[in-house]
Amino acid sequence: MPIMVGPYTPTVTSGQAAADALVFTGATPCVAFNDLLAIGVLQRLRQRGVRVPEDMSVIGCDDIFGADFSAPPLTTIAGDTEHAGRLAASRLIAILNGEPARTGTTLIPTHLLVRESTGPVRHHDLGV
Repeated sequence: MPIMVGPYTPTVTSGQAAADALVFTGATPCVAFNDLLAIGVLQRLRQRGVRVPEDMSVIGCDDIFGADFSAPPLTTIAGDTEHAGRLAASRLIAILNGEPARTGTTLIPTHLLVRESTGPVRHHDLGV
């Protein structure tokens, strides 16, 4: 069963605060709302001596510029944000032109970019 901490604003600073709460849950994986939060989590975990990915795996979402420059490089869920933006804009323009709003779900393909912030976890006490 997932453990949720937060909500936190999608910033590096909030990611650091989220990491402080996260270590007390005993969880070993972390999926952050976006890459900025995940990068903040990585920074605070390093300060606390929590090894990534040996003690905890961290995944972000968005694949922002710089996600692969973090320490360690961030595993992230990436999608076609340009396609999503075009779709959202065209739907908004249609509504502004008097067309009825569409209902339902639109799926936008995503993929996982595996980098060095995820891996198998050893079963031991984190000691934090």
